[in-house]
Amino acid sequence: MDYPFSGYVTCNGAYVEYKGKEVYKKVVSQEAIKKTHELCLKRNLAYYFEGNDFIYVLNKQNPRHIEFKDNWGMKDKVIIDDFCIDEIETYIGMIVLNSSDDIVPMYEALSAYFDIQQHQSGLSFDLTLKGESKAKGIQKLVEALGKTMEDTVAFGDGRNDVEMISQVHLGIAMGNAVSQTKKVADFVTDNVDCDGIMKALEHFSFL
Repeated sequence: MDYPFSGYVTCNGAYVEYKGKEVYKKVVSQEAIKKTHELCLKRNLAYYFEGNDFIYVLNKQNPRHIEFKDNWGMKDKVIIDDFCIDEIETYIGMIVLNSSDDIVPMYEALSAYFDIQQHQSGLSFDLTLKGESKAKGIQKLVEALGKTMEDTVAFGDGRNDVEMISQVHLGIAMGNAVSQTKKVADFVTDNVDCDGIMKALEHFSFL
């Protein structure tokens, strides 16, 4: 956060801002949050809905939640488990399952609202709103800037990066990316922990 980025495409494209001003947002419906809440309450799962200032969860004491938030570097001060669903504004969700037995019930309950994308490891998933993607968020940003997708470069590694990598002008997959992302990339660089971004920027003479 110390780097002076001028803007952000976040929440898998559902919230975009530039120079501190909102460019685009798509809000998770109350019904979708309620369905997720009911599922997680019934099966003792952990969920996360992210807004601008807070992350809303079912139970801060759930061991699954504690393990997940520590792994992702979530700060306790922004995590809230006492809130009214009707009064929050969020743009993306995540869910952490207990076992593979939870996968089918999750899809049955939530696939009408979300594109469900499994993370690279474990039993956690992105709950991306139907019709939203990082590619769409980037498109909204370049339109606001008077640019086109010809002006775009993106790096990605996960399943939720496939649309973005395939639709930007230059899509670069990290060496540690999932196979689906590598297949649509224009170039595959080194792993993220082996200076893969810097190596790609040097390869294409950006540095």
